[in-house]
Amino acid sequence: MAWQPLKELDAKRRRQRKAARAAGLKKAPGDLELVRAFVSTVARAKRVDELATPARLGRWLENRGLLDAGAALGEAEQRSALDLRRGLRNLILANSGVAADPAMLERIEASSTGGRFALRYEGGLPVGFGPASRRFDDALGALAAIVVTARSEGLWPRLKICSGSDCRRAFFDTSPNFTGRWCSPQCGDKHRAAGHRRRR
Repeated sequence: MAWQPLKELDAKRRRQRKAARAAGLKKAPGDLELVRAFVSTVARAKRVDELATPARLGRWLENRGLLDAGAALGEAEQRSALDLRRGLRNLILANSGVAADPAMLERIEASSTGGRFALRYEGGLPVGFGPASRRFDDALGALAAIVVTARSEGLWPRLKICSGSDCRRAFFDTSPNFTGRWCSPQCGDKHRAAGHRRRR
């Protein structure tokens, strides 16, 4: 069964995209946006960890069409999700020149190894991978599959972590030469203003 976003989530996603545009956030194209959002669930700018409990993790996955409604998750599932998130953040930091930690990369493999994939189709043509079902293991596996697809398409190096010390959200670097450092104009302005105050 090919994964497709749930129709009932369309309005919510439109509101999220509108809010992101208003904030100037640099969102990733296509399915890579799921990975960007997943990694950003612990960003300092949010002031709260969106995956802090199994119930919160379940809601986050359910709201994105990756998990069946009402699926019960426990601490083991939460640990797997947090391991995947740590590993992906470490992998994204490598896009800014930070050496990837091999132990973190092992976490990606261990947490997503049980996932099953299905091809996604649009207009009768395969356009990527998605989870084979809305089970937890398949949800984590789908996130890892999106990373593989993004790497093969040359999009992955543009996913970065904001340099703002009080932000640290993931963002998609749209600069022509891959030199973007800020997730939004607001973060860049805040950094420049702080630098100006220090110099004065």
